[in-house]
Amino acid sequence: MEMTDSKKTMIWSLCAALCVALPQIVRIIPGADIVYRAMYLPVLLCGAVCGPWGGVLCAFTGTCVAAVISGSPTVVLFPVALTELIVMGFASGVLMRRKSGPVRGILLAVFLGMIAGGFVAAALFSPGRGSMVLWVWAYVMLGIPAIVVQLVLMPTIFKALDYS
Repeated sequence: MEMTDSKKTMIWSLCAALCVALPQIVRIIPGADIVYRAMYLPVLLCGAVCGPWGGVLCAFTGTCVAAVISGSPTVVLFPVALTELIVMGFASGVLMRRKSGPVRGILLAVFLGMIAGGFVAAALFSPGRGSMVLWVWAYVMLGIPAIVVQLVLMPTIFKALDYS
């Protein structure tokens, strides 16, 4: 079933709003924002439901609005977070269109986004010093708890969407 443009607009705007609200809710628990990267969920969901460009639009809008309203991601981390989420939203949309399954699609989208974020972090924070591969590896390893959370929540959300 093809969605209308107005439904896609409503979904990506809701997901972009969640990109602003979820990190604020997660920060109530001390240290939880480091473990659970709260912007992943709405961007992955929007990419899967609205397609790759909906995921990109959600990632861009949500990250920019969150940075202006709450100051997070900070100016230093903004390019890293923006790149990571844009790649993640696009990959989620492409992989879900190819019927790769929610678990495999989410896992690949998150890894691709983290790899892109690791490359940007390496380019910004240590250009020409150290190994780019080590930066990417460290960035992905720090995100393992977030990957686990996404793998638990996203298939559950997709099942609920299938029933509705």
